[in-house]
Amino acid sequence: MAKSPSPAGRRPASKQEDRFVLRLPREYHEQLAVVSRRNRRSMNAEITLLLEQFVEEKTLTAPDRVGLDPDTCHGALDESAMKVIEKFKRFSLEKQKALLDLLE
Repeated sequence: MAKSPSPAGRRPASKQEDRFVLRLPREYHEQLAVVSRRNRRSMNAEITLLLEQFVEEKTLTAPDRVGLDPDTCHGALDESAMKVIEKFKRFSLEKQKALLDLLE
């Protein structure tokens, strides 16, 4: 027996993912479209990544991600190590993860 199409011809959401309607000002939609194309991601993937980064940023402080707090380790680290830590903290969360994966 064939399944009847969902309302408005939409595919049903997978059981692992929930659908969520998001209303955005046109300007945000246009900016997200540009950014997602540039990053070769769907707008949904771009929004999901941005939300993940935001939540993780709010959950963990930068020194926690690195495992070092430059303020408390200042005497134990030379100037070049401090510069590396500061540069690392300015990377996006995605770049930080990629770099850490590369170093493992």
